Amino acid sequence: MFGRIFAYLAVVRSGRLLDAGATAAAIDEIVQDLIVLYGKKVYLRPLTVGVMVEMIRIIPLAMFKNKIYPLISSLVETPPADVTPETITLIAAIKQMHGVCCYIE
Repeated sequence: MFGRIFAYLAVVRSGRLLDAGATAAAIDEIVQDLIVLYGKKVYLRPLTVGVMVEMIRIIPLAMFKNKIYPLISSLVETPPADVTPETITLIAAIKQMHGVCCYIE
């Protein structure tokens, strides 16, 4: 589990997600696997959210809004009683990088 998380972090930090060869399917697969790992163990949450925050920082707004946000919306659109530090971290990163905290339509 740790190996996959750190592999995803390496891919994100390398900038390969924005290369011409990177596909939307690859980005979807990474985000979906991070969400699965997020739900497996509580101690994995800060690591998986850290990778998601790194992705939020480098992904253009249109791609984030269309590809990543629909996948992570269940993590950030939670009732106030269920908010965790990881939720706050994701919301803050989205707000900082894209100027809004949620894309509820």
